[in-house]
Order: sequence, then structure tokens, then C-alpha cells
Amino acid sequence: MLLGEQLEFVVVKDEKGTLAGAAVLIYQDGTATNLHANILHDFRSNYVGEFLYWSMLEHYCQKGLQVCDMGRSLNGSGNEVYKMKWRPRKVPLAYWYYLPKGGHIPELNQKSAKFQFAIQVWKLLPAFVVRALGPHLIRGIV
Repeated sequence: MLLGEQLEFVVVKDEKGTLAGAAVLIYQDGTATNLHANILHDFRSNYVGEFLYWSMLEHYCQKGLQVCDMGRSLNGSGNEVYKMKWRPRKVPLAYWYYLPKGGHIPELNQKSAKFQFAIQVWKLLPAFVVRALGPHLIRGIV
């Protein structure tokens, strides 16, 4: 499926043209969804995130949209704290799992010991190794 005008990328650069942050947006049924946004670490203290979010919200309004989905965030995470500054309506998500008899719901929390181990390993590996091993590491965490 081609997304065409339903998909947009927002890019923020500094005065020298250096990439500072970006977001991936999708539009469907009158809703704008922020699929992913990130600000490079060196630019976070310069309020690039605030500029990016303000620009996205302004753009949504100009398009006539009234619903903006800011994306998922773990409860208590830095992402959630940041997004709450914009006073969104918080909607809890329901998750369904198929568990074998006697199985346990997986602990999908980036602060869990399994995730922390994978994050530390990830940071130490060169990019070509991460690209090759990353999918296998993620499967091993869950």
C-alpha cells in the first residue's frame, strides 16, 4: 500500500543545516498520529523538541484535524513526562496475549533487567553487528 499524502516526515535542522530532530506522521480518518519522534541529544537543551511538537500541532490545525495521537509511552517514562507537558488526554491501551497453559504475561518494560542488559550490549556493539543481531536480541527479551 502506498501511503502518499497520508505519510509525512518532519525534520528540524539548526541554523547550519545540521539535523536536530525528526518525526514520522501518518494521517488516517481525521486523526494525525505521531508514529515516532526523536531529538538528537546535543539539541535537547535548545528546546528543539518543543519546536518540533509545536510545529506538528500547528500543522495539524492548518490541515483541519482535531485529533492528534502523540503515540505510545510507558507509564512513568521520560517520553510520557515530556508528552504530558502538552496536556493530552491520556488513553490507556489494552494488550492481548496468547499464553500457553501456565504461561506468564511478558514483562515488556524497558527498565526490566532483561531490557537493560540488551540496551547495554546494544550500546557497545558496532553498527554492522547491531543490524545483524538486533532482531535476535529483541526476540530473546520477550
